[in-house]
Amino acid sequence: MTKYKAMLDEFIKIAVDREALADVVEPDAVSAEEAMASARRLRRLRKNKPTGGQLVRGAVSGATILPAFGLISSAIKGKIPRNAAGALHYGKLGREVAGDAVRGAAIGSLLPMARQYMNTAAEKEKIHQFLGTSERSPVRSQIRQTLGVG
Repeated sequence: MTKYKAMLDEFIKIAVDREALADVVEPDAVSAEEAMASARRLRRLRKNKPTGGQLVRGAVSGATILPAFGLISSAIKGKIPRNAAGALHYGKLGREVAGDAVRGAAIGSLLPMARQYMNTAAEKEKIHQFLGTSERSPVRSQIRQTLGVG
């Protein structure tokens, strides 16, 4: 039996036992079906992590887009010289464009990893709420209120 099937079996057992706690659980609690769907999504997220190619594409697109928006912003603000007397300003503008490219590359490559992390954390939280091990779990809140512990 695979770990995934064993985990699904455990979810089914917990779902049966949780029905006895229906009067304690608040209506907005996570259902067994939602927890199962979260487990499947979590498995898919762990299996399909961002690849190197995705990170490179994100870096390239960020390094292209951010400087372009920076130049548009500079033009709107009137920072781009319109005559030969302002040619010295182009050195500063070039450094700004290079800085924007580096910043855009860093942001673009980090976005897929950040999205992966946040989606994984959200699915884990939903499963923890179902199991009653989350800090925001209705069962845990009820235990705290009743017993004063938790």
